[in-house]
Amino acid sequence: MDQSTLQNQVMRDRVILADMNTDDHFPKHLVDECKGIMVQVCRRIETEKPKDPDALYAITHEATERLNDLQATFEENGSEMETGAREALGQEFDVIAKTYGFEADPKRVDRTA
Repeated sequence: MDQSTLQNQVMRDRVILADMNTDDHFPKHLVDECKGIMVQVCRRIETEKPKDPDALYAITHEATERLNDLQATFEENGSEMETGAREALGQEFDVIAKTYGFEADPKRVDRTA
């Protein structure tokens, strides 16, 4: 998913999942898939304009389920969504929430743990 079309300049310019992208433990095509999910979260926030953290959580929890569904694919590719990956994903959810003006609970935004 192309992040250059995002309305929010910070997210448009951000290197999403930079740590995972530079770590050879994570297959690049799967990191790209995770980044695509994060961009979709941004796009949904921009189009749906959630009014409160609970509406945001509905968007992020759906994304988290999609990320969790990739676990087996990571394993099939000799990797895993271990602590480092989950922390990176959690940080991205937190950055997204803050960038779009939400004072969201980081533990509720991300349920990849």
